[in-house]
Amino acid sequence: MKRWGIAFILLICCLFSGCSKNETKKQQEYLIYGLENGKAKLKAIPYRTETTDRDQLIEELVDQFMNLKENGAVSALTNKSLFRDYKLENKILYLDFQQGYQSIAAIQEVLCRGALVLTFMQVDGIDSVSVTVNHQPLIDKSGNPIQTQKESDFVDVIQNGLNEATKMNMILYFSDEEGSSLLKREVEVLYNGSYQLESAVVNCLIEGPKDDSCKATLPPNVKLLGVSVKDGICYVNLDQTFLDERLNTEAYIPIYSIVNSLAELPGVQKVQILVDGKSDIIYRDVISLKDPLERKLEYIGGKNN
Repeated sequence: MKRWGIAFILLICCLFSGCSKNETKKQQEYLIYGLENGKAKLKAIPYRTETTDRDQLIEELVDQFMNLKENGAVSALTNKSLFRDYKLENKILYLDFQQGYQSIAAIQEVLCRGALVLTFMQVDGIDSVSVTVNHQPLIDKSGNPIQTQKESDFVDVIQNGLNEATKMNMILYFSDEEGSSLLKREVEVLYNGSYQLESAVVNCLIEGPKDDSCKATLPPNVKLLGVSVKDGICYVNLDQTFLDERLNTEAYIPIYSIVNSLAELPGVQKVQILVDGKSDIIYRDVISLKDPLERKLEYIGGKNN
């Protein structure tokens, strides 16, 4: 009987020990904020992790933020190589970026900064977030340093996105006088957030430049039939005018004016150009539109590029 009692106790201990070993660690849920495809609006994607160490958690959230591509949301930072490092000091999280971050178009930068603040303010021990460039405060368009920020600074962005008509800067590529090089221009436009960013870019190209130092790349009568983004590819559907009316430029200028301009937007890696829904086209008998195209920097020239 005594032996049986000892065996029973050992069995119970083993059972409890086994339960302890197999017990799943408690997961915490965080929201990773990204850019909703085709809109100037943030979208939150749930992310679960067992990580409790704060530094490790920050690094994990940085990785999730930079590589977000899920359920119609993409990373709010188009070029993740711009991120340098982070530092947590006096409960302020400093997120440091390369100089190129300062050149991001205004509306995209606000959304990116909002997504960063909203994502990392969820971490215990972080009271505010500061975005810096080369370890110096980020400068706004008026030349003033942007202070540390909290969730409350982005209430309107969370609830409505940037839906009201707002002035924003877009990077567009027009033609030089000879029609042989693309010229990079930062253009201020009045943008309504309910309108697709990609549509705004193409329509601005159709309207042509307001700067006399460059020329239009697309026929003024061409119609944009539709724009959509899926899996990093922006599909641009133009009418037959795109083929029928030719401007005095090299064949690659209209094509890569569209491709390079759209590639400046978050979530766009390639561009598929269609004409009346068809892609089996050799543009001017030179450039195949059958497959999505990536940006080409070798066509960019001029003093300001």
